[in-house]
Amino acid sequence: MDILDTSTGQDTAIGEMIQLVEAIARHLRPAERLQHLKKLRRFKRILNFRVNLLAGLVAYNH
Repeated sequence: MDILDTSTGQDTAIGEMIQLVEAIARHLRPAERLQHLKKLRRFKRILNFRVNLLAGLVAYNH
C-alpha cells in the first residue's frame, strides 16, 4: 500500500479493519486463531494488490 494516496483515508480504514480482525482472532482458541489468521493474511495480500493496482491506474491516468 506504499503508493496509496493517504489523503483519502482508505489506508487508515483498511488498517483499522485489519486490527479489528486481529483483535478478534486473539480471543479465539489456538487452532481457530491460526485458521483465521491465515485467512486474514490472504485477504490482506489480495487487498494490498487491488489497492496498489488501483493507485497505479490512477497515477497512470493523471
